[in-house]
Amino acid sequence: MNLFRSSPWPRRGIVGLAKASAVTFVLALSACGGGDDGIGVDGAMPVQDARSARTSVAIEPVGPSCVTGGAAISAGVDSNNNAVLDAAEVTSVSYVCNGANGIAGAVGAAGVPGAAGPAGAAGALGLAGVSTLVHMQSEPSGAQCAVGGTKITAGHDTNGNATLDASEVSATSYVCGGAPGAAGATGATGAPGAAGANGLDSLTSVNAELAGVNCTTGGVRVVSGVDSNRDNVLQLSEVTSTQYVCTGAQGAQGSPGAAGATGAAGLSVLVATVSEAVGANCSYGGTRITSGQDANANNVLDGGEVAATSYVCNGAGVTWIGVSSASVQASRNTGYAAQSASRVTVTLPASPTVADIVRVTGMGSGGWQIGQNAGQSILTQAISTALATTPAGINWTVRDSTRFWISIASSDDGSMLVAADYGGQLYTSTDSGVTWTARDSNRNWQAVASSADGSKLLAAPYSGQLYTSTDSGVTWTARDSNRGWQSVASSADGSKLVAAAYGGQLYTSPDSGASWIARESVRSWLSVASSADGSKLVAVAINEQVYTSTDTGVNWTPRDTARNWYGVASSADGGKLVAVDSGGQVYTSTDSGITWTARESGRSWRSVASSADGSKLFAGVAGGRLYTSVGGTTTPGTTGWLRGGQYDAVELQFVGNGLFIPLSFTSGSVAGIVGN
Repeated sequence: MNLFRSSPWPRRGIVGLAKASAVTFVLALSACGGGDDGIGVDGAMPVQDARSARTSVAIEPVGPSCVTGGAAISAGVDSNNNAVLDAAEVTSVSYVCNGANGIAGAVGAAGVPGAAGPAGAAGALGLAGVSTLVHMQSEPSGAQCAVGGTKITAGHDTNGNATLDASEVSATSYVCGGAPGAAGATGATGAPGAAGANGLDSLTSVNAELAGVNCTTGGVRVVSGVDSNRDNVLQLSEVTSTQYVCTGAQGAQGSPGAAGATGAAGLSVLVATVSEAVGANCSYGGTRITSGQDANANNVLDGGEVAATSYVCNGAGVTWIGVSSASVQASRNTGYAAQSASRVTVTLPASPTVADIVRVTGMGSGGWQIGQNAGQSILTQAISTALATTPAGINWTVRDSTRFWISIASSDDGSMLVAADYGGQLYTSTDSGVTWTARDSNRNWQAVASSADGSKLLAAPYSGQLYTSTDSGVTWTARDSNRGWQSVASSADGSKLVAAAYGGQLYTSPDSGASWIARESVRSWLSVASSADGSKLVAVAINEQVYTSTDTGVNWTPRDTARNWYGVASSADGGKLVAVDSGGQVYTSTDSGITWTARESGRSWRSVASSADGSKLFAGVAGGRLYTSVGGTTTPGTTGWLRGGQYDAVELQFVGNGLFIPLSFTSGSVAGIVGN
């Protein structure tokens, strides 16, 4: 029997495991007989020392094995034949974990009363009603109580402020003190009462609040509530109070302080440049640069004042070499014409001098690849901007504040962004994530999507309606019905949409959301993405594989490995993909999902977005920060490379610190110049 553990996200109702004492099941194993020749049935050797196989079932508390509790099933051989499966005899443990509560069925007609049955399990907590408040205060001697007493008022807390206001009092009574009586004899001490059940803890969570509708100048958001499920985490469903502690407005500028005393005059720094002849300092001539302080203040850099000297040398003329072999070690100031039908690898000079030049051009159908030595890299930002071929995801920059970032989307140029804070607001940026503006209201936001120009946005809260905006998030309109949406995506023009339901199917719409078609199978879907034309789709499910489609969602192909996938994004052409593994790394693909490369570090990644060319990536961490990545250089060292096809050419110059920069390049192949 196969046993599985399951922990779907987000959490909903959990079916409790009925309390029961551990039950041990015993399976007797006996040898099947043959003759006295020692050979059993089907030629199997007989069991020489038959011992009982036993199993044991015990309650499994909530923990890493079963996040909602369940049963632990231990199995093994009773080696000491004591009819008990001892701990040392256990060879395997499997778990049967509690599932989610089912939907309550309709109430049936009342039947004929039967005999009273045993007491049933306690029912689920009902919805909180209006609280009834009781207030007691001392009542002085007077008309109500001759010798004083207590005044008791009661009523419903209709305004929910936890105070019994005068307008809410519906009943008043008095408990009056009697005349003092004679002291009675001391009674016997009563037996201790039974211990009461443990109460529920109150939890509080504090997060930063950006400047917006709740705090004009920013501040902190404080949410609190009762830990109903006793998991020591304040779930959104448990929040009963949200308050804001806002930063005060900036005070008026103080008066200028008194001017300080005039400091002593400093020395000027002078720089002089002169031509450097061909020689030991510059093989092909160049410029000598000297600098130092003008100690005698004559505005001339005298020989005795020179503190530093450097040279900017001329490069040599480039000599071209035709290459048909598989690889060649490049020399300084040399060009290489790749003439083979197979790819030619040209490795950069191991010890180049500043201003050295290397040129490579693809004449043969195999194209070329530029290899690197340890510590070397090639600046590719200009090439990626022009050709959109260099993968991003190598370097990341932290943005905004710590929030529960759960979804993010980008315009095609990466400048217009929209991000969702689960339990908070939506946030938009018009400068590639440098600054952010809070939008709409606090909701359980789950997913966002953007058109190519960033003007048309789509957002979905869990178990809520869809919300659309046509003005880059300034105003929003509620759409459709309440559903368990987890992710949404849009084509560039907003006409073709795809949505994912957790524990349900994928859905596609060919008409801007007017009608929807169920696709693929029921899975724990968490994120979807679309190419600009809506034909290439990618979707991920938790603890499943990545799934891709090239026919607008009609057919799907599983890719890569089953991971804790939480978010996925696509370039406009569907060729460059990025996905995040919560608790793992960021993964990128440059071949529409066929192969994947791990990037960045292990974090609680929840969402990711991509610019149209795939060169700018954005990712969010649950309870953490936002990260951005822009392709800039090839991977440093021997694993990095720059690659081109037939009719592609590039000219590189060494600028020091292991870095080569492109002086010029041209692309005549379909794939273009690609860097890694």
